[in-house]
Amino acid sequence: MMFWRWVKRTIYSLVALLLIVATTLTVLLTTQFGATITLAVVNPFIPGKIHYESMQGAFLRDFDMQGLQYENDEIYVAIEEINLRWRPWQLFRKQLHVRTLAVHGVVIHVPESEGSAEPGPIFPIELPDIHLPFEFRLDQSQLTNLQFVQGDNSTIIERALLRARTRGDTLHLYAFSIT
Repeated sequence: MMFWRWVKRTIYSLVALLLIVATTLTVLLTTQFGATITLAVVNPFIPGKIHYESMQGAFLRDFDMQGLQYENDEIYVAIEEINLRWRPWQLFRKQLHVRTLAVHGVVIHVPESEGSAEPGPIFPIELPDIHLPFEFRLDQSQLTNLQFVQGDNSTIIERALLRARTRGDTLHLYAFSIT
């Protein structure tokens, strides 16, 4: 009789622990408060430093971030605003489905290259083989006010649009423009 009492307590404890873990993960991934806590916990494990001014939404739903900055020893990236609309449940079907990605005000600082290598011919362009473990689908993306800075050189892209997806090992570009 004492044995069955301990078995019941052990089973109840395991079920309670499982419910606590599931509830914690649900709060961290589906609420704005959880997203803030998740970023604070993950930040020390990322090489470099990440800082953001504000965030609305949750990771398993649509979210917006303002004033995002990333910095490590060699690179500095500042983004005024990111809006992401995606379908996270598609990950169960091995597909990363981004409905809308809008990024505004990107500044990327990279260090100046060492040595003055002579520029060679750019054609033919050979792309590497990339094998993704999932399919990728991007319904609509817009990137505005992008600036690359390397030393004294600066390149500005006012607007870039992209619609694309992968099927197997093939990348399909439906729309792509840069101005």
